[in-house]
Amino acid sequence: MLRSSVCRWTVVLAWTCSACESEVDQRPSNASSRDSLGIEVVASVRPAWGEESPWSVSDLPVLTIGSALGDDSQALYDVGDVRRMSDGRIAVVNSGTQRIRVYDAHGTHQRDLGRNGDGPGEFRRPRSMWLSVQDSMTVFDGVLERLVVFGPDMSLARTLKLASHEGSFPPTVLDALGDGQWLVEAMMPASEGPRLGRFTTGEVVILRYSREGEYLNEIAQVGPVYNWGFSSADREAWAPIPFSLTHPPIAAGSDGVYVATGTEPRVEQRATTGQLTRVIRWTEEPVRVDESIKRQYRQRQMGDGRNAVRVRIVQYLLQGLEFPETLPLFEALLVDAQGYLWVERYQPGWVDEQRWWVFSPAGVWLGEPPVPTDLDIREIGADYVL
Repeated sequence: MLRSSVCRWTVVLAWTCSACESEVDQRPSNASSRDSLGIEVVASVRPAWGEESPWSVSDLPVLTIGSALGDDSQALYDVGDVRRMSDGRIAVVNSGTQRIRVYDAHGTHQRDLGRNGDGPGEFRRPRSMWLSVQDSMTVFDGVLERLVVFGPDMSLARTLKLASHEGSFPPTVLDALGDGQWLVEAMMPASEGPRLGRFTTGEVVILRYSREGEYLNEIAQVGPVYNWGFSSADREAWAPIPFSLTHPPIAAGSDGVYVATGTEPRVEQRATTGQLTRVIRWTEEPVRVDESIKRQYRQRQMGDGRNAVRVRIVQYLLQGLEFPETLPLFEALLVDAQGYLWVERYQPGWVDEQRWWVFSPAGVWLGEPPVPTDLDIREIGADYVL
């Protein structure tokens, strides 16, 4: 997580990988596969790599973009996304300034795209970015609820507004599908409003939209989102259940869409039509939320304790707060350039590191490659990590 107002964004363009090709189509003895009603089930008992991972990410970056000192073109604030173009250029969604910053392969700033505003090519809250044919760039703005497309020459090509979906809250683009269509998340509101204690705000559905921003079909229903209602002064308020995921783990690959809840060791692979094609399972026990974890959560909410007013408010709000029995197992999915599925293990907010499980394109659990603790992974190519 990037916390400071002016941040350094690290781009790692080298990693080692051995024996990758032989693992793609081989299924080790610790994984079983069977078909049930046409659905492939791949179950792994233990990582195929064993204790030593043949993959590693270099501890030192070969390219670093962003600095709190010097030229303003190197100042990055609230980075939303980052992508590497076919010629080595790096595009960064600098959400804090509502601009897209483009750097050459050596990290030299070339140009900015967009600015703050509601007009063509402008942004209020750019967050995600995708590259397509000849490095055309598409950026999703969550506030304006639209996609902004820049052509290969970085000129504005078009602006695309997403169609609403059957009374849902405004849809959010999650990923790009290989055929120019879009993977979209929407929240269907609950029939009842907020109340005291545990309640649901709605159901998350994953949808397919056309390249023109029109709804095509539902891919999956992920499940309800729970919150906790409480009384504050003369009004009622609500907040997320502790350790709940803001968004379900979802990712698009060349062979379909990966969908999960993050609470169990299971990922579903679905066709873009919504048909379930594969279930990936592995053996992993969740961490129980004991008194030590609850205490750390409360301490984090209170800050350093020097603000007495904040401490009293937080203590009041935490009274009777319901904790889940276990932490989520994982919180994000990412498909790399070679079709491997990366699953980011869940870490509480006070743990400053990233850990990833890797699964082969066949769904076999391979293991956990070592990753530098301060590296926030956004894209994985054949020989680089951003």
